[in-house]
Amino acid sequence: MESKQTTNERIVTKLLEAMEKTEELPWNAGWVSGGMPINFTTGKRYNGINILMLWSGEFTYPKFATYKQIEEAGGQVKKGEKGTPIIYYNITERKSKDVKTGLTQIKAW
Repeated sequence: MESKQTTNERIVTKLLEAMEKTEELPWNAGWVSGGMPINFTTGKRYNGINILMLWSGEFTYPKFATYKQIEEAGGQVKKGEKGTPIIYYNITERKSKDVKTGLTQIKAW
C-alpha cells in the first residue's frame, strides 16, 4: 500500500529528481534558462519555493497558468500534459466576537 506524500515530501522529491538529471551543481544546472517564472494571466511573479519548483521542470518559457486560467482564455491544455504543484499560502484576518465579554478578536491564519 502506497502512502500519500506530504507537500514537503513532494517538493523534496521533485527537486532531487531535477538535480539527478544533471551532472552540474544545482545552482549551475541551467534551470533558469527561461527567466523568472510569472503567471501568464495576472503577470505576478512567483516567489519562494514556487520558483524552484517551476525551475526544476524542463520549461523554456517562464509564463505559467492554471488549467482554469487557460480555459477562461479560450485555450486547451494538450492531452497528457502534467501540471507542476504550486504552494499557495495566504494570511487572512478573521474577526470573532467573544460572547462573554463582547470583545472582538482578530486571528491570523
